[in-house]
Amino acid sequence: MKDEIELKKIASKQDAPITPEERHRLITEKAYQFAKQRNFQGDCALFDWLQAEAIIEHKYGKDA
Repeated sequence: MKDEIELKKIASKQDAPITPEERHRLITEKAYQFAKQRNFQGDCALFDWLQAEAIIEHKYGKDA
């Protein structure tokens, strides 16, 4: 929920592209959420990161 609010805030900034730092932070937070949802079980850090990256790229574009 928190990241959805944050994503909406960023998206509402006149559709300006997000900075590389914002992109990295959003991916990090989303990947953490995926890990937390599965109680940090398994060795899925790379999968979590790639899944989070795909979501952020879909939402903000590949150049985000």
